[in-house]
Amino acid sequence: MTIGAPRCPAGGKRIDENSARFNAAITCAVLVAALLTPFRWILAYLVIDFGIKVLAGVFLLFAFFEAAFGFCMGCWIYTLLPERVAALLVRRSA
Repeated sequence: MTIGAPRCPAGGKRIDENSARFNAAITCAVLVAALLTPFRWILAYLVIDFGIKVLAGVFLLFAFFEAAFGFCMGCWIYTLLPERVAALLVRRSA
C-alpha cells in the first residue's frame, strides 16, 4: 500500500501518478504510430538522427576528458587493440 504520491527516482520529488501515467500512454501511442506508419523513411530518419546525437555526445565526452584531465580516449583504446590490428592501422595510415 502506497502512502502519499510516489517519488521520482531521479530527483526524489513527489510526482502526480495520473500525470505520469498519461505521459506514458501518450509516449506508447506515439511509438506504436511510428512503428505502424507506412512511411519507413520517417522511422529511419529518427533512428539515424538519434544515432548521430549519441555519437556527438560520446565525442563531446571524449573531448572533455582530453581538455579537463589530459586523458586521450583514442590512445587508451589503441593500447587495448591486439598488436596485429594496431600494426595494420599504422600501416594503412602511413
